Amino acid sequence: MKLGWLGYAIVVVLSALIGGCGSASLPSSPSAATPAVTNRPADPVPIPTPPASTATIAISAFTMTLTSTVKNVYWYTPSFVLNETSGLSGATIQHFRLSGIGYETEIPGSDAPPGTGCLITPDDRVVRSGGRWSSESIYLYCRDLDAPADVRGRTASLTVVFTDDQGHTGSASRDVTIN
Repeated sequence: MKLGWLGYAIVVVLSALIGGCGSASLPSSPSAATPAVTNRPADPVPIPTPPASTATIAISAFTMTLTSTVKNVYWYTPSFVLNETSGLSGATIQHFRLSGIGYETEIPGSDAPPGTGCLITPDDRVVRSGGRWSSESIYLYCRDLDAPADVRGRTASLTVVFTDDQGHTGSASRDVTIN
């Protein structure tokens, strides 16, 4: 069969249409309605920071002294003073933590039931605003710390955890060389 120029034109047009139909696809829905998919995790929710304590405790006159040795057990006694230095709030002692003496020791403050703790009176757990507090308010048997070896020359650490008059928690720490 012989095609004229019109036949060639029709073949060229049909070829272009058929070739174009195979490579393009029509969207099934409008692209503006399709949300973009991302794999990015959601931003974390920030954890609120608890309010800082208005009371400020400074530890002074901290010593840790070997007081006796009995049958290869070494007995050490801490002595220290707490000062509330902000003048804005009192501090209620929750507990003391002593370390470096052999075994970490926790001396209960106000978290012990009345009459069962190491503080001599219930009022002994409070450092008044702008006030001073001495470790002499702790029964001696609670301050008598034992170690299986002589640890003089090493470092002892004291941490006191307290709450201020508004219930906010604070802490203070101090290190000393054991003598």
